[in-house]
Amino acid sequence: MTEPQSRGLTGRFTMPSPQITGVSHVDLSVPDLDNWLARLDELDIPHSGLTEQPNWDVLVLRDPDNVQLELIHIKPGVIEMLSPSE
Repeated sequence: MTEPQSRGLTGRFTMPSPQITGVSHVDLSVPDLDNWLARLDELDIPHSGLTEQPNWDVLVLRDPDNVQLELIHIKPGVIEMLSPSE
């Protein structure tokens, strides 16, 4: 797997230490990442850049408390494909 094109966050996406407690990251499902990407760039908020996967795309950033936020767009048909058929 290749590293995402980073915009200002090089080396910041690492696993937390076992001594750290609390929230390390939050995933949010969003209908569109292009608008998020444009808005983050407009506000000059550092982010990972768009990473495309076969079933979803993801955009990663950090909140002011350094919690990793993952904005995920699940591609059309994926949820239906994973749902049990009747």
